[in-house]
Amino acid sequence: MSSDALQRLAGTALATGSALTVVGYGLGGLQNGTPTPATVHSPVYLASNLLIYAGSVLVVFGLPGLIVRQFDRSRKLTLIGTVSFALITIIDGTSNSFASITLFPMLIGNPATRHAATSSPPAIMGAFFVIGTACGLAGAVVLGISVLRAGVFPPWTGIVMLIGAAAFPVCAAAPILGNLAPILGGIAMIGVGSALVSERPHSAGRTASPVRSIPATWARRPGRPRWSGRSPGRSGRIDRGRWCWPTLRQPARRPADS
Repeated sequence: MSSDALQRLAGTALATGSALTVVGYGLGGLQNGTPTPATVHSPVYLASNLLIYAGSVLVVFGLPGLIVRQFDRSRKLTLIGTVSFALITIIDGTSNSFASITLFPMLIGNPATRHAATSSPPAIMGAFFVIGTACGLAGAVVLGISVLRAGVFPPWTGIVMLIGAAAFPVCAAAPILGNLAPILGGIAMIGVGSALVSERPHSAGRTASPVRSIPATWARRPGRPRWSGRSPGRSGRIDRGRWCWPTLRQPARRPADS
């Protein structure tokens, strides 16, 4: 598989996964508040977490395409920002949604374990999510700056990433906007993935050399010289007269001595 095909595949995974996460977080925002058995077993809750889980897996597989595409323009910032973004995607997107689909409904459905599901999480889990939030904040800031500096992807994607980073404190203060930051990050990644898919392959941007496009042997006609047998791209010599390449304009000949 060629590098252009791999780039388009990564872009497709990144754009599709980000679109799924945006829809999933949007549906999850409709159920903010203390979870109950009714809300946990609702179709909206299940669809939201399934979309977030599937989208996060696709995003993780598509992020290497972002690194490869702009690594030459901004190496350190691109690597740090992408790794941080991948960590928050794995922690909050993949792990949290998987637990919400499999473990949380069982805990909250059993009266004996319902308190453990609705109360504050253990300290180890709290530290786990604090690390994820720090990675998300750092990833949004660093990756947004790297996108703007590199100039490979549309500038609005980097701006949206920075706005998403600024939205982290707002999300913490207002629970109703708790999913605003990941939604903004997903919108930015949709733009990045779409740019990877729509970018023309490197081979398509190359035009055939004018030297190669002219046949090596020309017919001997009046006023039309013939190539001397060598490749025109190597020697450029012609039987009669010298030609100014690449304009193929024959200079005026000197008058014959009388």
